This record gives sequence, C-alpha cells and structure tokens, in this order.
Amino acid sequence: TISARALLIPRCKGSHRVSLCALSNCSKQDKRFFSEDARFYRINELEIRGKIQTKMLSQSTTYAVYLVFKLAYVYNEFDFPYEVASVGVAGRESTRQVCVQGCRGSLSCDANPPREEVHFPHEKDDGWMEVELGEFRNEECDGGDEVSISFMGESKSGLTVLGIELRSKQQKPTQL
Repeated sequence: TISARALLIPRCKGSHRVSLCALSNCSKQDKRFFSEDARFYRINELEIRGKIQTKMLSQSTTYAVYLVFKLAYVYNEFDFPYEVASVGVAGRESTRQVCVQGCRGSLSCDANPPREEVHFPHEKDDGWMEVELGEFRNEECDGGDEVSISFMGESKSGLTVLGIELRSKQQKPTQL
C-alpha cells in the first residue's frame, strides 16, 4: 500500500496544483491504511508515480495494482477521457489505458475511441473508487528490485487520490 503522501508527483501543471488533506471522516480501519488524501484541482497535465521494494512483498506471487480515488465534481472537462497506467519490475513493464471517470458510452468516449482495451473503475463498499492500473509477478530473484507504478493523464478537475493498493491476485480484495 502506498499512501498519498508517499506518492511522487513529478508532473502536475495547471492553475491549481495539489494539496494533501487529512482524512477527517474515516474509520479506524481506514486510518490504518491512509491518513491523508491528495486533491487535484484544475490540472492540465498530471503524472503520479509510486514505488515499493519487492522484498516487502510475498515472493512467487502475482499482484494487481489499484489506484484508489474519488471524483469530487466534473473530472474531465476536455476531450480525452483515458489515462495511461504502467506497472513494472526490473525492466518488465506493462502499459494500459484506464478511464477513471467510468465513461462507458459517453459522448467523450465515443469521440475518442480507445486504441486498446480500457480498464474502468468500480465503486468499493466504502464509497471510494478503484481502477486496476496493472499487474506484475514478484519472482524470487526480484528481492533487490522495486515495483514502479505510474498514472498519467491530461485535463483533470476534482480528482482526490487516497493512494495505491497492491493486492495478491490469489487473495480476495480487502476493504479499506
């Protein structure tokens, strides 16, 4: 699990950038994982990165990586609804298109059809959304490596990021 404070934001351009805010209305269980969120306002270009050492994860295990977020209001004010996510370990990287606003069938999606399969978000029981950014396999030889995760997009407004979750594909999802 990578909290909002631990995320790297190398590229964030727009009239208002990002602010870290304490989570005030969350249960003790939620605070165990995350105590802050990152709020993005009127962003023209955004890149979020996270890293975690493979030695902190179970060996010989496949993990799915999720961006946990909320949309405060109109999220994508412009024409391109898809973001690019990548997940990789030691040069083995996979890239995919994701759509955080869940625009299946919207005019914006129809105007810009995806070039590949798009992964859409779903709402969790606690009201937060999540979208799978990718997956990777943590092999025994990966002990000194790190997992690199990135999420890149354009024209954002009202995106709140709680963090990035890594879950073993062999386990059922846990609730925040």
